[in-house]
Amino acid sequence: MSTTLNAPAPAPAATKPAGDPGIAILRGLPNLIVFSALAGILYFGHRHEWKLPKLSALAGGATQADDDWCAEHLVPESVCVECRPDLFPRAPEFGFCRIHGVVECVNDHPELAQVKGAPKLPRYDTSQAIAVRDRPENNSRNTLHKKLVQFASAESATKSGIDIDVVQERAMSDVLTANGEMTFDPTRVAHLSSRVSGTIAHVFKTLGDDVSAGEILALVDSASVGQAKSQLLHTVVQLQLRKSTAERLRGATDSVPKRTLQEAEAALQEAQITFLSARQALSNMGFDLPEEIEKRDPKQLSDDVRFLGLPAEMVAKLSQATQTANLIPVRAPYAGVVVSCDVVAGEVVSATNLLYTVADPKRLWLHLNVRPEDARYVELGQAVRFRTDENSTEAAGSVAWISPAV
Repeated sequence: MSTTLNAPAPAPAATKPAGDPGIAILRGLPNLIVFSALAGILYFGHRHEWKLPKLSALAGGATQADDDWCAEHLVPESVCVECRPDLFPRAPEFGFCRIHGVVECVNDHPELAQVKGAPKLPRYDTSQAIAVRDRPENNSRNTLHKKLVQFASAESATKSGIDIDVVQERAMSDVLTANGEMTFDPTRVAHLSSRVSGTIAHVFKTLGDDVSAGEILALVDSASVGQAKSQLLHTVVQLQLRKSTAERLRGATDSVPKRTLQEAEAALQEAQITFLSARQALSNMGFDLPEEIEKRDPKQLSDDVRFLGLPAEMVAKLSQATQTANLIPVRAPYAGVVVSCDVVAGEVVSATNLLYTVADPKRLWLHLNVRPEDARYVELGQAVRFRTDENSTEAAGSVAWISPAV
């Protein structure tokens, strides 16, 4: 016998009674009030620049004052004129001047000039002065002039090398700038050598000494000079002898054959030519021979030729200690200073050896290297002012020569 049990029927689900909407609003009202209060506090703190306390303050450390610093312009925010334009009122803006090529042109708007008293306009045409030379043009769209350079403190400005001075009104000059080099006047620089080969006998001047025109710098002992002097003495004696012979034969034309007289005249002409040649040889060496030297006594002429070209005071010193007649002087052509000296007594020199360089320091040349684009503005007679690298000396002059080479 089987028994079947039937499962009980499920009970019907309980239904939640519908709540009152007013009750739900009342329940959410406290949360709404809290969030509104927090939003108000946040807005108030933002407007009054509230900041979170630092860790040191939370840990009980000393409370520090708020930082007064503008991170964008790197100056204290309380004095930042970029962030606070009211601290530095700007002048009215007039824009870019097309005539003078600048912004906020003080020529068209003198009231912009920061000068003491009433501004004065230039007494010349500024636009015409600007057009004299080619100049770089300003960008009319550039607004960099509106920016201000600020320093965190006066000490920062001093460390940056900023110097403050009173603005002055003065005339402006349009100048060309070029590098230059001072040199001696090429026409007043003499490179001196011995006219003939020989040995340095005496040295009277050395490096840095002042010399006068014609002063003897050194003496060279040369065998060529001795031979030339000896040849001159020989030709003078021959000339005097043949001249007296020809004069004696001219007085006895009746008793002397014509051929003999012609031979005497020819010998006289030959002696004259030989004398002129010997005289010219000494002149080529720089000696000044006295006039009518061919009429002098041979003995007296020998003493004169021995120290030819030397002053009397030098002859007085050399006559007792010097027996040679081979001396030739090296002279300064004009007054100046010895700027180079390569002379040693007893040294053998030739005509190609440079012994002295004498320059006149009173006359100097300034060689200016002008840029090609500025060359067309240079004119003869134009005033020039030259300053040394350390600005210790200033020289004034004028343009005397313009090189045609570029």
